[in-house]
Amino acid sequence: MVTKGLWKAKPKVTLRVKKNNTQGPIQTETAVKSFEPFVCLIESVKNGETISSGTGTLVGPGGLVLTCAHVLNSPTINVKLSTGKSRGSYEGEIVFVNEKCDVALIRAKKLSNTDWATLRLNTSALKGERIIAIGNPAIDQETLNLGGASAGIVSNPKISVLGQDELIADITVASGSSGGPLFSLDNGDLIGVVLAVTQPGIRVEGVSSSGSYCLAAPADMLGKWLGLQYGE
Repeated sequence: MVTKGLWKAKPKVTLRVKKNNTQGPIQTETAVKSFEPFVCLIESVKNGETISSGTGTLVGPGGLVLTCAHVLNSPTINVKLSTGKSRGSYEGEIVFVNEKCDVALIRAKKLSNTDWATLRLNTSALKGERIIAIGNPAIDQETLNLGGASAGIVSNPKISVLGQDELIADITVASGSSGGPLFSLDNGDLIGVVLAVTQPGIRVEGVSSSGSYCLAAPADMLGKWLGLQYGE
């Protein structure tokens, strides 16, 4: 990662609620159609070559995108939206990175978007809440499942993992989904940001995993971690 020590002052970013097609409960296929235009592919580029990719979500006007810190592996960033009114490729610039919590804000330059996802900043997700993930996981070394969707539930809205508050989702996602959104099917709120995928199989001391869990940054912690708030 190239962000260490470069962004020391946490910004204060005031967002506007945008409730487009986000009244619930929502059917899975309706949710995917509504929210996929907010989800972007983020590419870190070095010497003209893509060295890594991940996922992000439009969360405000002016191309404001929420993602993971570990997705940003180069000063040169491309942001690509494959569907919706904002479809296209944009140069990205970093707004703020919180490496400790592995979350970040970037901007897609010259993007004048009028729609974006609504973050659930003020209340936690609910245990058992139905969710969908939309991301850009890798199928193999050459193929990305752009806008790939999967469904699941919130396993635990907030537990401490190595001293860090994280949301645990019972949902199948793969590498390339990092930085991507978990949307509630109750009302369409973005309730988490995918941080890591649990690997399947037997691990240390005989602990096993089905691989269907992911760790996510809880959206209600993003005010503290990234300086986000809602206002008029």
